[in-house]
Amino acid sequence: MENLIINNQEIELEVADDQIWTTSLQIAEVFEKEHKNILAKIDELPQDDFRWLNFKPSSEVRKNGIFEKDTRYYKISKDGFTLLAMSFNGERFYKFKVAYINAFNAMADALRNKFKAPTNYREALEFALRQQEQIEALEAQRLADMPKLIFAEAVEASATSALIGDFVKTLCDSEVRVGRNRVFKWLRDEKYLMTDNLPYQKWVEAGYFEVIPQIIVTPKGNKERFTTRITAKGQVALSVKIINAFKIAA
Repeated sequence: MENLIINNQEIELEVADDQIWTTSLQIAEVFEKEHKNILAKIDELPQDDFRWLNFKPSSEVRKNGIFEKDTRYYKISKDGFTLLAMSFNGERFYKFKVAYINAFNAMADALRNKFKAPTNYREALEFALRQQEQIEALEAQRLADMPKLIFAEAVEASATSALIGDFVKTLCDSEVRVGRNRVFKWLRDEKYLMTDNLPYQKWVEAGYFEVIPQIIVTPKGNKERFTTRITAKGQVALSVKIINAFKIAA
């Protein structure tokens, strides 16, 4: 249900605890009253079950000029509003009260219709058809996603990292037909890898990659070389993105 306008104020009703609620802040705006006076009226109510069931204390941070202030207010049910509005006299207020109660009733009708059970054979057939269509759509999606799910589960079960080239080969053989170099270019274009195919630090910190140093012995001395490996977490996260990026073009 869309929010309603009463006295040029947008009214947003909230559903919680099997009831429909407005707030003392909204009531003050609609009836053009000081919010502190609305609070005072509620605070004067007896401390009984009706009050506890229909007036729920709450608060929110609101701006007061350049400052932020914790504002106390009440969430109010339809019964609570009806009681509170009894003190709002005058023809103009009468129209606002009727509009507010109609808003409560419209919200209640919308909720009832949303969960309305079939009342005859035709409605039961239509309900069953809608349910079957939803089940078939979910099953079709499940089957479409099955290779990806199997791949992700296998990767997570292995819990090991892999060379990016090996990861790309496995992924391309099972899901898309695209060259290894194009996937590396995509990883660089999407800012996962730098120009030297080493990962950006933020993706290392995110757990997508690990960089393994190696010492290469040469006649001219030892040299350090770094090898990028993609972790199990990175394989699961990036496989879906790579598949989506190259599925159409493949």
